[in-house]
Amino acid sequence: MSIDQIDKIDIITTTPEDKVMLTISDHLEWDDAGEHMLLLQDKLNAYLQFIESGQIFDDYPVTKNKQVIISIAMKYIPNETALIFLSRSKEVILNAGIEFEWRIINSVESFQKWHMRTTYILFYWGLTNKQRLKAKPVFSFGMTSIFELM
Repeated sequence: MSIDQIDKIDIITTTPEDKVMLTISDHLEWDDAGEHMLLLQDKLNAYLQFIESGQIFDDYPVTKNKQVIISIAMKYIPNETALIFLSRSKEVILNAGIEFEWRIINSVESFQKWHMRTTYILFYWGLTNKQRLKAKPVFSFGMTSIFELM
């Protein structure tokens, strides 16, 4: 999953603080034409719809009554226009009662530091519930493969 798959939740985890984190995997470079921002806006809107409609709680009952965070794991540093967009997005998302964060994940070390914040993988697209329980976190640069089955 990635930013260009609007209809998919890329990663859903819980943090050590018992918050639910929905992560967008963003591997795209920032362009001047704004195509990247439009994709990200669509993806953020899809995540907000997933939360605000209550679908998250229907699909994952263990997330009920937990604070939700939308997180973006980016491969590339945002340009000035993108930083303005991210700042405005944060305002809107916070006003909806949802936390928002983003970070650059451009190395194994930064991925490992970011990943240490999560403790339990709730979702991996394409796996059965039984397989998801056996998923083990691993790293693959570019966010193309972050779990393996045990």
